[in-house]
Amino acid sequence: MTGMQELWQTFDAVLGGGEASALLVVGPPRCGKTEFAFEALMRALERNHGGGAMMTVSGRVTADRLGDRAIRRMGASMKARPVTTLSALAFAVIADARRYEDLPAPRLLNGAEQDALLRRVVAAHLDHAEAGNLCDTCVLLREYFADDRWTDTVAPAREQSGGATTMAMFERGVSSSFVDQLRDMLARINELGASFAHEREYVGEAAGTGRNADRTAVQWHLAFALRQEYVRAIEHTYPGEYRLDASRLLVEAAAVLRRVQAEEVRLQPETVPSVLVVDDFHDATLAGLRFLEALSAAGVRLVLVGNPDEAVQTFRGSYPEYLMGCAVRGPLHAALHRIPVSDTPADAAAPTYRDLLASRISLSIPSPEPDDTPMPQRPGKLPRYAGSLPIRRLDAPGANVDAGLGASPLEDGTVSTALYKSPREEMDDVVWRMKRLHLDRGIAWNDMAIIAHDNATVRSFGERLRRDGVPVRYSSVTRPLKDEPFVQGLFALIELALLRRRGIDAVDLPLAALSSYVRARVATLMACPLVSVGTQTAEGAPARLEPVESAMAALESLAAVVRESEGAVGTDGQRHLAALIESWDRYRDAVDERRQAARRAAAVSVDDGVLTGESADDELPFGQHAMYLMLAFDDPKAPATPVLDSLGAILGRDPQAVAFRRMWDMVGRVADGMGRLSNREAQYTLALAWNATGVAGVWQRAALRNDVAGRAANDRLDVAMRLFQFAADGSAGEDIVAFMDQVRSMQIEADSLAHVGPVEQAVTLTTPAGAAGNHWRHVWLPAVQQDVWPNLAERATLFGGEDLADLMLHGRIGDADPTHCDARLAAVLSSEKKNLLVAVTRADETLTISATWNEDCTPSDFLYGYLPERFIRQRDEAVFTRPGGEAVHDGDAISHAGLDADPRGLVTAARITLACHGADSPEGRDAASALALLAEHGVRAADPRQWYFVDLPHDGATGGEAEARAEARDGRHIVTLSPSSVDGIWSCPVCWLLERRCSGPQSGGVHAGFGTIVHEVAQRGSEERLDMPGTVVAEGTESRIAAVTERLMAIYRSLRRDPQGIDSPTDRYDAMKLDRSAETMLTNIASYFVNGCDAAYPFRNAQYMSVGALERAECEVEFTARFDIDDMLAAYNAIPGIEPMTSGELLAVMGTLVGGWPEGMCDDLTIRLSGRIDRLEHRRYGDGREAVRLIDYKTGRKYGTAQIFNDLQLVCYQLGLAFPEDRGCVGPSPRMPYIAQSGLFFVREDDGPSRSFEVESLHQPALLRNGAWNTEPFAGRYHYKDPKYLEIPELPETPPAGVRAAAWNQIIRLRGTQTLWALTMAARVFYAAAASRSSLLIAHPTPDHVKRCRMTTSCPACAGELNTVYETRQA
Repeated sequence: MTGMQELWQTFDAVLGGGEASALLVVGPPRCGKTEFAFEALMRALERNHGGGAMMTVSGRVTADRLGDRAIRRMGASMKARPVTTLSALAFAVIADARRYEDLPAPRLLNGAEQDALLRRVVAAHLDHAEAGNLCDTCVLLREYFADDRWTDTVAPAREQSGGATTMAMFERGVSSSFVDQLRDMLARINELGASFAHEREYVGEAAGTGRNADRTAVQWHLAFALRQEYVRAIEHTYPGEYRLDASRLLVEAAAVLRRVQAEEVRLQPETVPSVLVVDDFHDATLAGLRFLEALSAAGVRLVLVGNPDEAVQTFRGSYPEYLMGCAVRGPLHAALHRIPVSDTPADAAAPTYRDLLASRISLSIPSPEPDDTPMPQRPGKLPRYAGSLPIRRLDAPGANVDAGLGASPLEDGTVSTALYKSPREEMDDVVWRMKRLHLDRGIAWNDMAIIAHDNATVRSFGERLRRDGVPVRYSSVTRPLKDEPFVQGLFALIELALLRRRGIDAVDLPLAALSSYVRARVATLMACPLVSVGTQTAEGAPARLEPVESAMAALESLAAVVRESEGAVGTDGQRHLAALIESWDRYRDAVDERRQAARRAAAVSVDDGVLTGESADDELPFGQHAMYLMLAFDDPKAPATPVLDSLGAILGRDPQAVAFRRMWDMVGRVADGMGRLSNREAQYTLALAWNATGVAGVWQRAALRNDVAGRAANDRLDVAMRLFQFAADGSAGEDIVAFMDQVRSMQIEADSLAHVGPVEQAVTLTTPAGAAGNHWRHVWLPAVQQDVWPNLAERATLFGGEDLADLMLHGRIGDADPTHCDARLAAVLSSEKKNLLVAVTRADETLTISATWNEDCTPSDFLYGYLPERFIRQRDEAVFTRPGGEAVHDGDAISHAGLDADPRGLVTAARITLACHGADSPEGRDAASALALLAEHGVRAADPRQWYFVDLPHDGATGGEAEARAEARDGRHIVTLSPSSVDGIWSCPVCWLLERRCSGPQSGGVHAGFGTIVHEVAQRGSEERLDMPGTVVAEGTESRIAAVTERLMAIYRSLRRDPQGIDSPTDRYDAMKLDRSAETMLTNIASYFVNGCDAAYPFRNAQYMSVGALERAECEVEFTARFDIDDMLAAYNAIPGIEPMTSGELLAVMGTLVGGWPEGMCDDLTIRLSGRIDRLEHRRYGDGREAVRLIDYKTGRKYGTAQIFNDLQLVCYQLGLAFPEDRGCVGPSPRMPYIAQSGLFFVREDDGPSRSFEVESLHQPALLRNGAWNTEPFAGRYHYKDPKYLEIPELPETPPAGVRAAAWNQIIRLRGTQTLWALTMAARVFYAAAASRSSLLIAHPTPDHVKRCRMTTSCPACAGELNTVYETRQA
């Protein structure tokens, strides 16, 4: 009979009513304990036909997962979930008993409620001390702290809080550490089963025994006294309810079961199962054991499964070795069985290095209970291998064979280790390796986990992963609600609204102190995400209070001047400020008079100066304090609006002032809404404030984006969910003030836990406690540092909890053992080893352990002890890992180590491969394929045409029909250009070459950034239909322009960067100048938006042209065009009545139009243009014809008239619409729109496009009409009646070489027409393309370029205004 067969036989005997009613099953980590427990449940369910059996696990998530699995396997639903937690079963027992007795149902206190109650208990004694009326507990506190000023220790942070009662002030000031330890001690008392009736006996046992006996007696006496008061506080706070905290749950449930046996109460048959399988029994508390004993006494058959070495809840009162012993030797009389594990290499596959590491840890964990069994034979221990006990280095001669680990155990890949010089390097490398594993090997995020010792490390790695776009899943919430900026801001908003509702007369504080209270809330609210400087709620950058307070200080200074010049007439501003000062003086005097009257009526003199250091009767002059009070209370005698108007007069349209006004509008809406609330419970007030902020929709939309802002919005929405769930679950009957106090007292992260939606794919970040029962393919254990892991600080020392545990468990208070080993320290060390064992055994495939070694951080002794082959104590011999290091495989000539596993890193890796292997190698072809895929999906950096210092092969194009066309024209030379490059090369090819090819990447600078923002503002304004008729409803054109300007300025303020935040003085000065010009530019854009819809537009040019009615406008329209000389020829030969030319003839003609071709010109040159059109308008004429208008915004200086007429960027836009890459034909596209006008809009100077004496006077005519070059005569404009500004060169009478006389005579007859001008513009584009690929340049700088050239010190052509030959050589 095998070991498992014997185990199942014993199980059947227990369930069948054998002598043993309980079975204890112990097994080492990852031996299948949970699977055994689940199978035991299923066998019990099948035996009882789907009922009467239940399984408990340590967590709700695991319970849900296994419960669903059990239901699916049974194929039927059940009355109760088959898998639950032990606490949930206890709660069900209590609830059923109280239902039988017709008593109120039980409700659990959450951690925050417990903290609030404990603070109230402690605050009462602070109040006693303040009044000099000490009670017995106060005396105990004084004795415990051995200091008459014990209140300063218990409540070091007491501070005056406006509007709060003295008790509320004391509660807030109570030390969080004191409350935390008190809470833990009370839980420990309950879990140890220390009854109220025997408290005196426990204290008596402490006196005269053990170490520090008298001290221990005082500690316990104080803890028991505070427990009694805590229980009374629960009864007083929740009258008529049955409230209990989680630590009392199992105790009370055991008491109910004893009453059931005594037939005092009855339970429903389905409440208590006939068979109970308890997984993770090692994490049960002593109270849990008593509950199980009570269940057994009630006839329940128990199957207990666990391993004391995997107990991760020892810090919460679990004593696993003691529990295991009690289960066998105590009332349960459980039969002990082990899950069999092969313990010899002959019987199993050769163990891995990870197996050896786990064995070393397991065999080093002692039992605190007496046990003569040899360590390897104790239940729950992993098999012993050579080198694990005692620990021996595997790299010693012959050690590998002895250990049965094969020839190279250190290189089997199951354990990786790394040592770093800084925590930053460690984090960089861990994140990099996770991303590479996901991208290179396709490992799912769900198969990876980071297990860290504490929540701080968990959160830091989680935040870094999220910044890098990696989805993460936390095992628990890692930050309390009170620390979330959004919650702090929401509470500040509510407090300001409450203050306004109450009125100033209800707050008996000196005015200066009250103003400080207001200012603190305002600062919190302005700094939180609820208030921003965007044009809409929750959009834009965070708001800042400093500019507003600077304006307040200015008003305060001006107030002194106004007072001195009292009686003088002054300006309107002075009179306004004088009225503001007078209203404050009257209001302040009225408030003081009412307060004095109230004090006289009460016959009590209250001097708040004792608390605040100020006199309540001091007069507060007009200034910042006064303005905050006027804003806060908005009293009719001193309203808030004049203050806001005065600040606005100083700050103008400063976005901070707008945000400040919007914040007070929110306060007003919340205050008004509070008066209409019929229910004062916290959740309704919270909902009112939340709705008033208006952030929900904005954050929901932002959360859909996978960027920094989107992830931040998602986090804030999660916080909102937690806050509202907590309000709904735990604050019934509480008003908002009590609820806010409760949240602010929360110290434990798990108290903030709310139900969260599942994440489909994410890296898990957890501590060992959260990792228990789970496993992943790849696990990282970072930050294994000394004093972190292990952390040997003694736990729960304030009230002597461990001493009480010794007494309850062993009947004595333990001293150091005869070997002089500190038992407490040994217990803490064992707990840390257990956590490490759980973490190490969570990996299925690879485990990575790392640490940092520098002046501040030292690797853990665990690493030197358990991994002696990998970590050595001599720092000069240590091998450090760099981010991405040790990633080169044998034979690799290239290392991509350290490159981010994102598109940017992949592009870099591919470029390195191309550079090192060449494009024709297999590696190069693979890299080129990767680049093509990335470029196809929008990664611009993957397109070689975007690379600097690269000589591109002109070997075709990409995409659809263009690819087929390129294939039909094998060997053609392709040049890709942008419109700005065309313009730059034609102006001066040498300057263009120096700037774009020889200078490397250039920063856009302040001017470029400003131009981008103006373009964005114009685009958003168009998207909001501000340019469409009827959108803006206002009387008169000027009013509509003003309204559109205001909206555009609001958008601008949401996008702009504060110039004061720029470090460079030069850039800051430039930015400030540009910022001041923004309103002028946006007013001009607004003028065109409004006037462009006017039927009279373009005003004085209306007699020369029509622009039609605007139907819609597109912004930032992307285009890609592709054409060659054959396309130009097709457009020429399509001219009605023209004698066809050959491509060679047209090429020669166009070369003449540009003064000769550069040496890079060839007859098969293909040009690819790509860019964006700022604004493309779709308009309709009165006769029904459709047309488009092209507009290019310019924020710089205005060009000369001729340059505007002949602007090559506009020419490129026209060619882009005429020759789209996907048109599928030779010549212009049949779908080419009718282009009416193309114009430059210099928004700094003009209120409309193409303005010179009138709008539209300088618009560029169309290049093509009806598939041919434009043959229409020049259309005159206001002030420009002839085409003299169209640049058409003088032509010789004799034809160029290769052009027939008849063909040339046709060209001569086109002199002065738009046809020859259009051909000239197209020839300039071909010139730019040829020049870009020439090694010999003959430069002819244009006069306009020379005037503004920035390269005169480098470009000889522009420096001397001479034609220059510039030769480039390729290496």
